[in-house]
Amino acid sequence: MQEGRTDELLRNSALRGFSSAGDVRLAIYHCSMKPVSRGGGRSAVAAIAYRTASRMINERENVWYDFTRKTGVVQFEIVLPEGLNAK
Repeated sequence: MQEGRTDELLRNSALRGFSSAGDVRLAIYHCSMKPVSRGGGRSAVAAIAYRTASRMINERENVWYDFTRKTGVVQFEIVLPEGLNAK
């Protein structure tokens, strides 16, 4: 992008409230995915409960995982395949 064009876009954008000294703050997002294998003695339900700071039950083993006291989770979203409903 051309240097003059960048300045023009910033002036005309929602970032107008920032100073003209280049004090522009942008969010940087990160997504990470890792497989969880029962064969390795791990539980996908426990991993999800930990990452989302929530309480979930592993119906296969009838074990509850409660990580509701964990802090630092701002937002989470659980995505399921089409046609699958979570309880």
